[in-house]
Amino acid sequence: MILNKYGEIVEKQRLWLNKYENIKLYHYAIMPNHFH
Repeated sequence: MILNKYGEIVEKQRLWLNKYENIKLYHYAIMPNHFH
């Protein structure tokens, strides 16, 4: 999938969450108007 600028922001923030040991996102989906 090719992310638009907003999808890239969501992806960047999702990766930023990795710095917290108590937050684990094993599966996720970036949708056109929301995030799972």
